[in-house]
Amino acid sequence: MAHNSDRGSDLKEDVEHFDPSAVPYAVQAEYQEYLKLDQEFTGERKKKLLRSMDLRVLSVLTLLYLVAYVDRSNIGNAALFGLKTDLKISNTEYNNILMWFFFTYAFCDIPSAILLKRIGPTLYLGIAMTGFGLITMCTAFCKTKYDLIVCRVLLGVFESGVFPGVNYILSTWYSRYELQTRISIFYAGASASGAFAGLLAYAIANLDHVHGYRAWRWIFGIEGLGTTIFGLLMFLLVSDTPAKSKWLKDDERRYLVLRLKYSNGPVPNKQEFDWKYVWQALKDWKGWLGCVLFWGTAIPVYGMSYTLPTIMKNLGFSAARAQGVTAPPYIFAALSCICVSILSDKYKKRSLALIGSFSVAIIGYIILITAAGHPHVTGVSLFGVFVTAAGLYSATPPMMAWFANNIEGQTKRAVSLAIVPTVGQLGGLVGSHIFIATEAPFYHTGFGVSMAVCFACGILPTVVMRFALQIINKRRDKISEEEVRAKYTEAELAEMGDKSPLFRYIL
Repeated sequence: MAHNSDRGSDLKEDVEHFDPSAVPYAVQAEYQEYLKLDQEFTGERKKKLLRSMDLRVLSVLTLLYLVAYVDRSNIGNAALFGLKTDLKISNTEYNNILMWFFFTYAFCDIPSAILLKRIGPTLYLGIAMTGFGLITMCTAFCKTKYDLIVCRVLLGVFESGVFPGVNYILSTWYSRYELQTRISIFYAGASASGAFAGLLAYAIANLDHVHGYRAWRWIFGIEGLGTTIFGLLMFLLVSDTPAKSKWLKDDERRYLVLRLKYSNGPVPNKQEFDWKYVWQALKDWKGWLGCVLFWGTAIPVYGMSYTLPTIMKNLGFSAARAQGVTAPPYIFAALSCICVSILSDKYKKRSLALIGSFSVAIIGYIILITAAGHPHVTGVSLFGVFVTAAGLYSATPPMMAWFANNIEGQTKRAVSLAIVPTVGQLGGLVGSHIFIATEAPFYHTGFGVSMAVCFACGILPTVVMRFALQIINKRRDKISEEEVRAKYTEAELAEMGDKSPLFRYIL
């Protein structure tokens, strides 16, 4: 029996194969309780519970990530309104300053994931949001480029655990084939933040020189203040795991707790913190291959988010209008991201969604390489931006859902979901340097490197991962469940997590 599957469709099979004598009495009773609750939470009752979770959990995390991404990428908007001139920053120094963010962002990812697991999502995300809101406000008062470097370094510290933390939180609330659609909705906040940041910067541009301050200072000050206020609200709004959420009814809470615990059948998942699970995550090859795969999105996405306003300006738009016209591509990307994830959840295909998304991005870059810099085909260049953004932003949700689906055990999953962006975010070091100012408006290096990365770090690792997991699944299919249970105790199978012969990887 393939325990790693959609629980609704396999419930009857679990009942038929369940051998009460094979597990301790306490586990027998608890698992039978889960089977009963799973039959009760069907149809409209389950849909109502999911809608409540979407409202109380997903919407808050989506708004959180939108705000976080605005603070991370608003430096690209600020660059058009006197930032580099006032702080005497050359184009090369500007790219180097962007790079500093990723050192602390990557270095602190894994410690942040462990801290989140130890102190809980509410406290952790509240501190993180308030912290990077304050740092963003401080950026408005920078006097030299060294002040800006310090702010970018500290911003990386506070933002480091937000992305893996949110992915981990969602994995404790939603089942395997509910997860990617939710990840896509919250990640759509990242692409929507590009639209929001552009429109906000367009509005704030009217404050240029008001009270003697350039518009770039107003951008950091106003956006940082909003983030700080929202960060303080996080202490009240973020929902911890289902077991600690008081807004749930007793039977709803119990159902969600048991659903997570028995997501792979009668063998309960390991949920307590233990350093050995951290070590297991560090040794898992899937996470390290996932780091390469994450580069496939990190390098081109950061390259685009930091330079899109400048690219738009080089297409012939004014500095202020360039901020506004960045919004439509990001909105289109957000909608594409959600649509791809709905289809991936429906057909239960992660790798195919990834390959398709990267392929779309490559097509977009081919258009940009051909058309960018030629004023008589500005419309074609804009179309290329739309296509590229849609492909890039649609790739991350299936990627993160794929990792979350194929890593068992809460601590191991939390650390693994941090390892991938920890190493993967170092791609931002490359992304912040590939769009060279002297190559404007053609940006052959930026577009060319981004396209190559989508193939070499996106499509190829996806194909390798898919075939490797497929081979493992086929090997496990050759061993009957009876043979497995005769060889291992339930405690040993639970300890093995996704290494268990009963576990099946999602492709």
